[in-house]
Formats: sequence, C-alpha cells, structure tokens
Amino acid sequence: MRESCPWFMPQDEARSMIQLIEAKICTSEIEVRHRDALVRLRSVLEEQIGIEPPVVVAIEPPVAAAA
Repeated sequence: MRESCPWFMPQDEARSMIQLIEAKICTSEIEVRHRDALVRLRSVLEEQIGIEPPVVVAIEPPVAAAA
C-alpha cells in the first residue's frame, strides 16, 4: 500500500469498479456533475493500481473559412 493513499482496494476489485464506472460514464442518462465525479474516481483508481489513464482527444468541428 502506498504512503499517500489513506485507503486500499484490491487490484481485482478496483478493475471491476473501473469497468462499472466506465459503463455508467458512457450512458446518456448521467448528469454532467456526476459524470465528472466518476471520471475523477476512475482516475484515482487507475492511479492506485498503476493503469495509464486513457488519452481523450477532443475533436472539434471544422471551422468554416470566411469568404
């Protein structure tokens, strides 16, 4: 267990929790503030068990050129 982590979750349980969090994040029924909290929790769990967080790339729509 790490010194900086005041709690501990076994790796297999953390992986299961991350999968549940991912499923909930992907639903359209979730409020933005709850989604943000789940994303942060997922990040903490991934850090705890040493998983590199997924890279999220925002794709912006093309900007129309001024005529």
